[in-house]
Amino acid sequence: MRILVIPDSFKGTMSSERAGQIICKAASECGFIAENYPIADGGEGTVDAFQKLIGGEKIFADTFDPYFNELNAEFLLSGETAVIEMALCAGMALKAPFHNIEDTATYGVGRLIECALDLGAERIIIGNGGSITNDGGCGMAAALGVKFIDDENKQFIPVSGTLKRIKKVDISRLDKRIKDTEIIAM
Repeated sequence: MRILVIPDSFKGTMSSERAGQIICKAASECGFIAENYPIADGGEGTVDAFQKLIGGEKIFADTFDPYFNELNAEFLLSGETAVIEMALCAGMALKAPFHNIEDTATYGVGRLIECALDLGAERIIIGNGGSITNDGGCGMAAALGVKFIDDENKQFIPVSGTLKRIKKVDISRLDKRIKDTEIIAM
C-alpha cells in the first residue's frame, strides 16, 4: 500500500518536512511505501514547501522585521515565480518581548516584493499566515511607493496603531511593475 504524507508544520516544534520524514519512516517500518509532500498554510514553512514542489533558489535579502529593525530574510525564486513567506519578516518567531501589535507593520514584506521584482518575478505568491501585524498591508504598500498622508498633510508609514491617521492615499509612485505582476495571496 502507498501512503501520501502531506503534513503542515507543528508550530514551534518541527517543520512540515521533518514531520513528514518521521511519518514516512514509521510507515516504512510497517511495510508501507510513503511519499512525503510537506505543505504550509501560508505561514511558517511556506517557502520550504514550495521549494520542494516547484524547485527554485532561496534568495536572501535585506529587509525589516515588524518593528522596523533590519533583518535578512529569504524568499523563493523559481523562474518568474517568487514565493514570499510573510512569517519570515512579520511573523510570530520575530515577536519581541515588548510586543505591541499597534507598533507593527508589513513594511518588510513590501521590501521582499521589491527584491523579487528586481530579480524579474512576474508572479508573486505571498503566504500571509503567521503574521503578528495588523496594518492591512499598508506597510507593504508604503515600501512599494504608496504615500500615506495624515490630516496635517504629512507623509508617514502606517503601523497597526496609526491607521486612523490616514486621510489621503497617493498611489502615483506605486512601483509600476506591480501592474504587470500576478500577485496571489494565500
